[in-house]
Amino acid sequence: GDSALKEVADILRQNVRGADVLGRWGGEEFMVILPGTDGFGAEILAEKLRGRISSHVFADVEAITASFGVAEAHGGLSAVDLVARADVALYDAKNKGKNQVCCRDNEDCQEVL
Repeated sequence: GDSALKEVADILRQNVRGADVLGRWGGEEFMVILPGTDGFGAEILAEKLRGRISSHVFADVEAITASFGVAEAHGGLSAVDLVARADVALYDAKNKGKNQVCCRDNEDCQEVL
């Protein structure tokens, strides 16, 4: 439980830039804010993080996977709306079978291969 969450947090922390903001957002959810990064760049980072988490050997659990929801701030989108869009994308990823990245209706987000 807690040790696995700490290990996930360490993976995230080691793979984001100093300007990025990382925080825990609820029980087993984290949020990363990426200033100056478009949706496609955010999706690429999310895929990198997903891969690092799924390939990590955890101390107290057999394996952990991660689902990511990506949304890009644009126009007059409020912070509340941005988080809601990311949350919808996260649940899209979970509903599609977990351990994947989904982007919320954004032209800049593309399928990451």
